[in-house]
Amino acid sequence: MERIWTLSELNAVREKRPYTTYGGWSEQKPGFGTLGRFMPEMTHLTEDGETYELNFRFDRAAYQIMRDLGASHRVAADKAFLCPSWCGKRNAATKGQTWQFDMQVADDPDIELVAMLWPEHDIDWPDGEVNIIEGKMGKDTMLTNLHWKDPETNEGRHAPLDIQMRPQWLNRYGLRIKPNAVLWYINGWDERVLETPYAPYRNQVHFVLQAGVNEHILERMGDDPINDGFEWERTILFRPVNFPGIHPQFK
Repeated sequence: MERIWTLSELNAVREKRPYTTYGGWSEQKPGFGTLGRFMPEMTHLTEDGETYELNFRFDRAAYQIMRDLGASHRVAADKAFLCPSWCGKRNAATKGQTWQFDMQVADDPDIELVAMLWPEHDIDWPDGEVNIIEGKMGKDTMLTNLHWKDPETNEGRHAPLDIQMRPQWLNRYGLRIKPNAVLWYINGWDERVLETPYAPYRNQVHFVLQAGVNEHILERMGDDPINDGFEWERTILFRPVNFPGIHPQFK
């Protein structure tokens, strides 16, 4: 007979999870020109206990409800695309640390994502934000970036650089923070070495992976996706390998 978990046991398991998701209690969105809204159920741990599925889905019922309420095609689609996220609950000092994770993204240009380090306290931004991989799928390049606050003007500064990669393949991504440098790795190879006095060497940060839907999908889905039978589901496979402050084999 299958064991039935008590409510207190389920809550204890949830509390031990090293991650949380956006959305659920209120509407939270990927933003930056993308469509969709975060939903916690779009992220779940697979049976191997190490790999997460981050799923996208077009919610046909949500779209129809919004249209019946008088919303435009774009607004209805924006509410109907359900998107995933993974946000680490534990912060760690960046100094001398290396973050590693495996990831494979559906080869679909309608997907946009960012995997990054984010400061423990939002007020510290842009100090502490490092984009490990960012951009739209369907290309052979993705963006890397370091953000910091100019000590003289207090304005945000950035060091973006596109590098060659194929996120539709299963790759191991790595990021290392040194006192005067930030290093990006893919499958063990140095892809970018940024020597800078603004490396976030003393920041407390956590890892964030979030994704949205590129608005160009509106053209492909047409003006009447319900009657036209439009459906859309995609998946990102994500496995943390080494995150400072968290044991490598966690669930």
